[in-house]
Amino acid sequence: YLEALSDVRTVAFDKTGTVTEGKPKVHKVSSGEGFSEKEAAQLAAAAEINSSHPYAQAIRDYAGAVENITGYKNYTELAGHGVSCENAAGKQILCGGAKLMKKYGVAVPEGINAQAYVACDGRLAGSIFISDSPKEGVEKTIAELKALGADQVTMLTGDGISSAKQVAESVGIDNYRAELLPQDKVACVEELLAGSTGGKRVAFGGG
Repeated sequence: YLEALSDVRTVAFDKTGTVTEGKPKVHKVSSGEGFSEKEAAQLAAAAEINSSHPYAQAIRDYAGAVENITGYKNYTELAGHGVSCENAAGKQILCGGAKLMKKYGVAVPEGINAQAYVACDGRLAGSIFISDSPKEGVEKTIAELKALGADQVTMLTGDGISSAKQVAESVGIDNYRAELLPQDKVACVEELLAGSTGGKRVAFGGG
């Protein structure tokens, strides 16, 4: 295995928990028309009440005590997209990324690149901005990999483009692929493997 590592020229990393701390925090919620910031945050937290995703925990922490969720039902977690459920009034609540909103026909503001959105009965209730700090020493590790002969270092993430770009640039990663579903990450690694020639190897770090 040590000999194989000497032939690695391409390294790919998962973002959350590998490049970053994996402890994201909500730093801002912008409410949609007809909703307050508190309402948007609590709708999102109620929708994410059963999710184990790090962003879900960040949303719940930000919202604090989640009110009036006993009547929520029909929770459905859509892998790589977000969560759908119904509140006590029978309205559909969605919480997830831009792909989820697009799937259900909910318009989101252009150019803001929030990490998550929450919608109520087809109306955007809020845009949620979440940040996750790079791990200590990651920038140094990336530089050392390049010095040892890594020609390409790539980061794979389900996050939006702006978030991925900011993290990649801050730690010296050359390339990044954003808005990926779990199966997309597998496809990206397979693509890197297919492009590796001359006995050069590809390494992947993450979970």
